[in-house]
Amino acid sequence: MKKAIMIMSCLLIGGLVTGAIGQKTEVATVEAKAVTAVAHKIAYTYDRHVALAFEPTVENLMADSQAVVQVRVLSQGATRLAADGFGETAYEVEILQQLKGTITTEQITVYLTGGELKIADYLEQAQQVIPESLAKSGLQATPIEQQEEYIAFASESVAQLTVGDTYVLAINQQLDSSDYLVSALGYGVFEEITAKTYANPDTGERITLAQ
Repeated sequence: MKKAIMIMSCLLIGGLVTGAIGQKTEVATVEAKAVTAVAHKIAYTYDRHVALAFEPTVENLMADSQAVVQVRVLSQGATRLAADGFGETAYEVEILQQLKGTITTEQITVYLTGGELKIADYLEQAQQVIPESLAKSGLQATPIEQQEEYIAFASESVAQLTVGDTYVLAINQQLDSSDYLVSALGYGVFEEITAKTYANPDTGERITLAQ
């Protein structure tokens, strides 16, 4: 039976843990590895509800993000724990067009809040990232056979990235890393509607490309 777990979190805005926009901290410390998408048995769901510090309009996302880029998703990597103990999933993307910022490489790694993580991997990573919270959670008592099951991280945004599809992403570079994180808890994702038009799946906000 799937179990729901509510976890408390500080305000996370696109790579910034902050009470006011502008204060930064490291977002993740665990390396992600490439994986193949398969159906997993979900033992627990970590469901987080955090209010954004601003309305995720195109104007606000442009202002809050270091870069806004049109990309094609090349591959999906593993889910890992961010510094706040919530999961985020890696994607390799090809940059097709830059609407804001100057990224000098054609391909980058982008993390999107949410995903699924094997319990055994969660226990290993949580010991590094959130040891005190792990000790209080009781998950260390999980039987070995159940540790092959997964924890699902339910993000505030419904946005997902699909390999082969094209998106516009508002992103911020992670501290001490060449990787990026989708802004505003995943609200920085815009899905392709037409060749020139992209829409946010949560808000309906649209971006129209000039070329």
